[in-house]
Amino acid sequence: MTTNNCFGTPIFVHDLEGQELTLVQNEIADVVDTIPQVATPWAERGMTSYQTEGCNDLQTYKLDHLTRAVFGSVGMLLKDIGYPLGTPWNLCDSWFNWYSEGDFMFEHVHPERRISGCYYYSTTGTDGELKFKNPNPLMQMKQWPADLLRDQDYRVEPRIGRLVLFPSWLAHRVSINTTKQTRISIAFNIA
Repeated sequence: MTTNNCFGTPIFVHDLEGQELTLVQNEIADVVDTIPQVATPWAERGMTSYQTEGCNDLQTYKLDHLTRAVFGSVGMLLKDIGYPLGTPWNLCDSWFNWYSEGDFMFEHVHPERRISGCYYYSTTGTDGELKFKNPNPLMQMKQWPADLLRDQDYRVEPRIGRLVLFPSWLAHRVSINTTKQTRISIAFNIA
């Protein structure tokens, strides 16, 4: 007998620690105050460094330790889900996000990308969860096994040094920052 877990959606969460965390945090600290901020081009509230063409802050600001951590995590995710190793991956774009009190992000996806993610540089841990929407609309009927779920969101709590990876097609949003502190994260896409 075999039970197959079909239609799974991998969400990878990895907390950097020790020397790796120190190196990543220090390289970001060296540049974060020099990065131009603009109002988000989307309808929500917040500031970003995102530009519609050619935005890749990890490369522009030479955030090599973070780039290595991202691709190391991609490797762990791919191994864990049994994805063929040796597939070429490209860091397409990356940008900073600043979310102050009252700021949030609407539900969205990242089209034409394979893996998306974020890294939390500065957070209180209570300044807005990353929420993923259940991609299976039929589970909303709350029939077995969906009745075992409390709701239809999967939440990831922000934490300094936390790196999150997910399929780019997975709908996600960020809760309102209800704190007085600004959360700073770095988003990225890989194809």
